[in-house]
Amino acid sequence: MTDGRALIEYLGSIKFGESVLVEYSPEAPIPIIFRETIEFLLKKYNVLILDIFDTLHMIKEPLKIMGWDAEKLDKIDVVKAGGIINTGNIVKRIDISKDPAVYTLEFAEFMREYYATHRPTVLIALGIDKLIRLYTNEVTSFEIHIAGVMKKFLGERSRLSLYFANMALVPKETLYEWEEIVTRVFEITLKGKMKFVIKVKKSPNIEDHEKEFVISADELPLVKA
Repeated sequence: MTDGRALIEYLGSIKFGESVLVEYSPEAPIPIIFRETIEFLLKKYNVLILDIFDTLHMIKEPLKIMGWDAEKLDKIDVVKAGGIINTGNIVKRIDISKDPAVYTLEFAEFMREYYATHRPTVLIALGIDKLIRLYTNEVTSFEIHIAGVMKKFLGERSRLSLYFANMALVPKETLYEWEEIVTRVFEITLKGKMKFVIKVKKSPNIEDHEKEFVISADELPLVKA
């Protein structure tokens, strides 16, 4: 079995109620990772995207250039937080110019209502790392509220959350806290010019720790459209 097929099998073993942190470096092929994730999820589940500061647009456009039918993203429900470019089916707008205590509560209340009518749902959060730049003098307060939202839905069997985070933008202390909250942590890095590695840094299953999947360009796409 190739690592690509093994990865798809592994992803299928993740249970609803879990939260997964996907850590990546700035040079990692996140549009490709996102494409494979979306293709896999749309075959089985309802998907909701939290789009912070137009991160979804920055993923969609490279995929269009690569020839992927990125227009399918326009049908996916999106919670829009910050930014000026509308991508996807916007079902909620969050004003992040407000105090974090206000907009994180607003987001949590919306998500509770959404999960009640859309079961099961996979939430893909894009750009939470970029929010930190707004709070250079109030990072601690911001971290408390974001961590609170992450904890709130942990174990909720109607949902599964995937949080994508650029490690270069997240302070170590914040990253450590996020890693502690979630049930699984994946780290994505490049290996040479034609491969990327997905490493399991944390899992509920001890035997999964340090497991690596090495994916070559020849294996892509992993999931057929």
